Amino acid sequence: MKQNDEVCLRKFIGRSLLSVLLGGWLLVCACSPARENAPLTLAGEGRLIVEMAGFRNSQGMARVWLFASAEGFPDEEKGALASAQGEIRDGRCEVTFPQLPFGAYAVSVLHDEDGDNRMAANLFGMPREGFGLSNGLGTRRLGPPDFAEARFLFMMDGLRVPVRVEYLDRRRDEQRRRRQSP
Repeated sequence: MKQNDEVCLRKFIGRSLLSVLLGGWLLVCACSPARENAPLTLAGEGRLIVEMAGFRNSQGMARVWLFASAEGFPDEEKGALASAQGEIRDGRCEVTFPQLPFGAYAVSVLHDEDGDNRMAANLFGMPREGFGLSNGLGTRRLGPPDFAEARFLFMMDGLRVPVRVEYLDRRRDEQRRRRQSP
């Protein structure tokens, strides 16, 4: 009987250890960062409409980049899956990406006031032009924005993605308003 108990105990320990190792391996695979940034593809396609608001003036153009992965996000046009531009009117702009495959994307918007097709920055690398990101990611963050945080799921035709354009140099805007007001 004693020998039989030892065999059962060894089998129990062996199975428990195998279960723990297998569970740990599955947990590591499920949480891997490579999976987080992998493009998601779904069957079908539709129109994606980006609605932008918060532009401080109508100078220049609104430039919109659509990313399917973290590569190049948020400001390298060559990493974007698609790009568009629109005219700003009354602090708003809207662009449409027609016939876009369903999947996971992130949107980056630039208010290109000086028309150079890139983000103007000050001596410290801080943006001087307005920008916005999908999922309501604002300018009050340290460091560059994360693709995974800006990513959204596009699964229906005509989906509207709101983007609020913000500016880091708000003090300059306030000074301009004071000078212009009577």
